[in-house]
Amino acid sequence: NIPSPSHHIWNRALAFGLANKGHNITYIGPDEDELPKPQNYTHILLEGVYEGMNHNFDINEMSTYGPLAMIMEFENWCILQCQLNLKSKGFRKLLIYPPNFKFDLIVIDITAGTCLYPLIQRFNYPPTVGVTPFLLPTVWNFLYTHIDIGLRYFNQYAEEHELAKKIFGENTPSMQELERHISLVLANTDPVLDYPQPVPPNIIPVGGLHTRKSKQIPHDLQTVLDNAKNGVIIFSLGTNVRSDKLGKEMQTEILDAFSKIRETVIWKFESKIENLPKNVIVRKWLPQNDILGHPNVKLFIGHGGALSTQETIFHGVPMIAIPFIVDQHINTKLIVKKQIGVHVEFRHITSNYLLNKIREVLDNSV
Repeated sequence: NIPSPSHHIWNRALAFGLANKGHNITYIGPDEDELPKPQNYTHILLEGVYEGMNHNFDINEMSTYGPLAMIMEFENWCILQCQLNLKSKGFRKLLIYPPNFKFDLIVIDITAGTCLYPLIQRFNYPPTVGVTPFLLPTVWNFLYTHIDIGLRYFNQYAEEHELAKKIFGENTPSMQELERHISLVLANTDPVLDYPQPVPPNIIPVGGLHTRKSKQIPHDLQTVLDNAKNGVIIFSLGTNVRSDKLGKEMQTEILDAFSKIRETVIWKFESKIENLPKNVIVRKWLPQNDILGHPNVKLFIGHGGALSTQETIFHGVPMIAIPFIVDQHINTKLIVKKQIGVHVEFRHITSNYLLNKIREVLDNSV
């Protein structure tokens, strides 16, 4: 799967579900996973991918990009990811499988994992299912859609093909040709939230695959949630945007806004932070789905990512969305359109602006 912890959560839910049905699973991706795994589950780590990606892209800066700049940056991101995937020791493990080895099924990411398409040929063309965190909405506009497709086919796929030929040989089929062997696509989309889209019957929306009822919450957080007489606000910018990288000035504005409200704020913050208001608690990691199900949670402030949005809808919590990249902007527009929450633009955040948005949602929840 693509190098994104949130997308790993979604793909892992699919892989674990298949393993629990008795299938032998080989999972290939850049995410380490400490969760207990079934005996019929093998995890091959594509090591070093995150380290290489983090040095080359600034998500905070990308939040200011327009649509076309975002497309070009995403294509560059995919090509760099391809280089790092193919260099990893984990990937080399796949190459020592016997030549006649054949999986019964390959499930592959079609949005940013296309570099691994040659594995379809390497394992003798088994049935192949594509997965994607989002579909390309035609509502963006005709020009945008065709620029994206053009750059993918004539830039990204061409470069990935050249990289693949160095590993699999000069006779490696093109990415477009290998893509034709994908017969079914599972999309992390939800008809309830998304714009109407005409799709063929072999594209199946499975949005919210990872959502579930809340499980037991760690004792310290359970105590905070239970004792919050004025309610709780959860603030998390997901797995790709680090709150401790927002900048000192931005952090100060956010904390000043939080200091002026009665609610308890639980903030996913990846390192230490000083001068916290009494009502603000930070944790490096949050069991987000589980705490969203607590009855004292009144508001979720996030980045408009698909998984977070689906979890908040599942648990019936209103939102403030602060989008940064790719599908987060579309999700945020839908959040506003469906009256699930409001939009806050990252670069415009001040203490008063954020405070007013918090009050708007808490005082006027639909």
